[in-house]
Amino acid sequence: EQGDVIGCLAWTQAPALHRPPSGRIATLFVAERQRRSGVGRALVEEAARILAQAGCESIEAMSDIDIRGAHGFFRRLDFAETSYRFAKTLAKSQ
Repeated sequence: EQGDVIGCLAWTQAPALHRPPSGRIATLFVAERQRRSGVGRALVEEAARILAQAGCESIEAMSDIDIRGAHGFFRRLDFAETSYRFAKTLAKSQ
């Protein structure tokens, strides 16, 4: 924070039966005026440190396919594209 919140990162552990647990970045926001100042990198590095201490062997992040700036950000932090994500909207139950 710098008077106002300038960045926020939420993470979770993602256990799996077929591989060691990984960490997942669920949310990452940096105030527009603070972007490219190291805030996002610092948040991701701290999450990675905490997740490694918790036994996670990797960290993953999902980004909307249209948010190209986020894709470049994660690539600069040595994240690699490793899968496709498929989504389907469910009908609301009555």
